[in-house]
Amino acid sequence: MLFFLNILNSEELNAQAGIRINTQGYVIHREILTSSGNTIYDDAVLTSIDNASPLPAPPSRLRGRLESQGFVLGFPE
Repeated sequence: MLFFLNILNSEELNAQAGIRINTQGYVIHREILTSSGNTIYDDAVLTSIDNASPLPAPPSRLRGRLESQGFVLGFPE
């Protein structure tokens, strides 16, 4: 595992993920929208999203949009 971490740390990797959450903040869909070009990194992005679920419940005014359209999250930004 340390070998893979060293490789990932030595590259300039960026990815964007699309995320949809339900009214309780649970991730109901996630996908890579812009790949880093590195499968290990992209898989780690999706795993980190899974591990973060549930997120805080969204405010009522955003619930429908976050469930149907979602939001984009950049990694590492």
